[in-house]
Amino acid sequence: MDGFEAARILYRNDDKNDAKALLQRLWETKPRKPQDEFRIFCALMELWSFERAPAVKSFLDSFIFGDPGDLQEFWNRRTLSEQAVILDWHGQLSQHVHEPTAAFESLSRAASLGRDTPLLWRLLGSLCVSHGELELGMRYIRRSLQLHRQPGLDLLSGGDFQLGAFSGTHPLAFTQEIGDYLKILLDITRLAKGQKNLKGVRELVVEMIHQFPNEERLPKIRLLIEKTIVQGSLDMGAPRTRITAPGRSPSLSLR
Repeated sequence: MDGFEAARILYRNDDKNDAKALLQRLWETKPRKPQDEFRIFCALMELWSFERAPAVKSFLDSFIFGDPGDLQEFWNRRTLSEQAVILDWHGQLSQHVHEPTAAFESLSRAASLGRDTPLLWRLLGSLCVSHGELELGMRYIRRSLQLHRQPGLDLLSGGDFQLGAFSGTHPLAFTQEIGDYLKILLDITRLAKGQKNLKGVRELVVEMIHQFPNEERLPKIRLLIEKTIVQGSLDMGAPRTRITAPGRSPSLSLR
């Protein structure tokens, strides 16, 4: 068993301080093996995120914005897939500390480098919807659902480096449960109703029913949306009453 796996076992058996100390020693031992360098880095970032998420976010800023020195050399040694992992984590941390602009920029950059995970697309979708971008937001949520339904797909894009992979628990408490999707569905429905574009929401609900077939609330939501769409069509086709101008006949006419 190598030192990294030993640290993982220690951490998951509640020997957290010993696990952190072992990872720190592995990091400080030079030269580090190229195949170990990135996974040790990710494990340390993950464990620190449990305690000091804002500090970790600021630390990752150093990579993303090109601070000189050893950190920049570390960044330059990373593959595009590994850079995408760091950008993804930075985006999640930015969302956690309520910096949506930074979150959107980092998550978008991660996606452009090939990062393709259900959480990334759900967070991007939520950010788009919060800024009134309905169609783009729904497109991202559909991609999130597709990856959620076929979890093996995201392994092709570095998806094995996930926040929580080392400890077994996401340090920012982000999940991929039905409640997360229901929340974004509520936001999407409100936005779509204001834009009179509920048909796209209906299609999204159908996809969610396929993903979560045991969720009893989704068919009810679909029925409510169907009724709203039908009522909207009836209202648009109904005759409107027009009142004639003052001084003319008081009779009402229809058009």
